[in-house]
Amino acid sequence: MQTIYASEIGGEQDLVFAEKMLQENVDRTIEINLVYLLYFVEIARYVFIYADMQKSKYLLTEEEKNINTNIGKSTIVNYIHDNPIFNKIVKKYRTHQHLDESIVKDYFFKLLESAEYKKYTSIAEPTIDDDKEVFQYIIKKIFGKEEDLINHLESYFINVYDDTELICFSLKRSIKNFNLNNKTNFELGFDDWEEEREYAFDLLRLTINKSQEYDKIIEPKLKGWETERIAKTDLIILKMAIGEMLNFPTIPLKVTMNEYIDLCKMYSPPKSKEFVNGVLDRLMKEFTAENKILKSGRGLQD
Repeated sequence: MQTIYASEIGGEQDLVFAEKMLQENVDRTIEINLVYLLYFVEIARYVFIYADMQKSKYLLTEEEKNINTNIGKSTIVNYIHDNPIFNKIVKKYRTHQHLDESIVKDYFFKLLESAEYKKYTSIAEPTIDDDKEVFQYIIKKIFGKEEDLINHLESYFINVYDDTELICFSLKRSIKNFNLNNKTNFELGFDDWEEEREYAFDLLRLTINKSQEYDKIIEPKLKGWETERIAKTDLIILKMAIGEMLNFPTIPLKVTMNEYIDLCKMYSPPKSKEFVNGVLDRLMKEFTAENKILKSGRGLQD
């Protein structure tokens, strides 16, 4: 969506230009995703450094003698830290150059002072659900609220503000779905990129090549709204959703509707959600009645 928006604003309708821009944006997003994964692991594993620091004190309390290091050796942290794909791509993108030890330390101590972490360390043998709860706190309350890391990265990545929200959402979902019986289901955010790449570029080409055709589909559904008065982001979102409904048989209609409404919440004016939802709902019913939507697989039209 950002690529299409940028190409239209810049007066560049050339598909080759848009494809190059999309590839550059994707590469940057992968890099930012890697950075956040690396900080996530480093913050959790900083507990070992903290434990050593406490042990170096001359007079130790019982608490200082027995620092709880469960967070640093949790299943999820170890899975990411030891993952060969993760380490290979971290090396490829030289992700460690973005690691600021002062931010890692600061974020760890913010975690250390939280009620959620104190509750976690009070458990002698935390379960995977206990791990998930404290990790969700890191993502939501530290990555999602603290701006030191974003400020550190913004000179390197122009889209870091947008990507951070999406990456945190993806990381929270991956942690929530992590299963001890199937540890490989943890989505690192780049391991299935070839399939995602094909989808992204197909959707880009469809939306640009069929832009005028989709304008004609949208216009009768506007109910008194002139196309020129509608936010450009809304029009792009509608066109992308039409392209996905009509040309991607394995993507359920509900998924298409939900994903593009979420895009509206993030990038469009406040009232766009209801407007886009209404237009897409009418289009979906019309396409279904005319047998234009062909989905393969059970339940994909529900």
